[in-house]
Amino acid sequence: MLSDLPDVEARIAKAIAVFGALRHALFGSRHITTETRVKVFNTFIMAMVLYGCESWSVTAVMARRLRSFQAQCARQILGVSMKKTISKHITTASLLRRLGLQDVMYYVRVRQLQYLGKVMRMPPHRLQRNPRRPGRPMKNAA
Repeated sequence: MLSDLPDVEARIAKAIAVFGALRHALFGSRHITTETRVKVFNTFIMAMVLYGCESWSVTAVMARRLRSFQAQCARQILGVSMKKTISKHITTASLLRRLGLQDVMYYVRVRQLQYLGKVMRMPPHRLQRNPRRPGRPMKNAA
């Protein structure tokens, strides 16, 4: 079965590990501004999650998993618990707006379009992976 889901899960697992390592020192600290936390999140965590996303064929399951990860991180950065989110009816969109972030699928699409533009600008000879001479293959000496 050809699927990008294992790659997405592996990227999320690595990002969770790094986010967890920085949780108390950076993301949970009230001495560091929210802007700084967002910049670190975008620079390290989102870059780690989205590494290689240019070639992903994103399904609904993968999009849901990526959005869930982003929502968990946004809640942690702002210090909003899941209990408070449910009781006060706080949406993920409002949390992302407060942080100045877009939905994770926006970043995936931007990266995919940037890569497509790069491929479109390549000269044609770069796109041929295995050029071979026309005609029948040479007979192997047995």
